[in-house]
Amino acid sequence: MIGKASRDRESKTYQLLRLSLLSKSLNRDSHGFGFLSLDRDEDADAAIRTLDETEWNGRIIHVEKSKSTC
Repeated sequence: MIGKASRDRESKTYQLLRLSLLSKSLNRDSHGFGFLSLDRDEDADAAIRTLDETEWNGRIIHVEKSKSTC
């Protein structure tokens, strides 16, 4: 499950199907991005609207749909 609680937005969780976080092979440090799949398209759209350009662990995150299908 992923989710975010905020004072100005409703708290919501989404059913996560798959998560891939990319890391450097030598030391496992994060590349700073990853990919996830949600159960429903409506949930993906809502998660993007809710989470894009919000702060997480002191950093602003950007959430968008993949530009290609592999």
